[in-house]
Amino acid sequence: MKKIFIIFASLMASVTIAVFFSGCIAAVVGAGAGVGTYAYVKGEMKSVEQASLDKTWSAVEKTVKDMGFFVVSKSRDALAGVVEARGAGDKKITIKVSLVTDKTTEVGIRVGTFGDEKYSYQILENIRKNM
Repeated sequence: MKKIFIIFASLMASVTIAVFFSGCIAAVVGAGAGVGTYAYVKGEMKSVEQASLDKTWSAVEKTVKDMGFFVVSKSRDALAGVVEARGAGDKKITIKVSLVTDKTTEVGIRVGTFGDEKYSYQILENIRKNM
């Protein structure tokens, strides 16, 4: 009986630890967190792309048009840009780009209030195709 209790307690502790430490920590794809990889954290997909801010911005604009999003607002300066749009089902889509170096740009994508990893990844892949 004592052995069963120890096994049960160990199992419950393992489950508790797994639940406590799980969540949307990060899903990094590729070999390391370098250029061309992405992370999905707290509902936002982030990626560092090997392209200038101008090239990335053009790819974002083309992606928004190609995917049929309705642009609500768009702003850009020499260091960053943001596109807020609406997609299918009136989902809010926010795409942010910011300069990392002259040859690398960070792209951030959030779909809806809480995020949608699959849809964000589709948008990211379309941005990459358009670069």
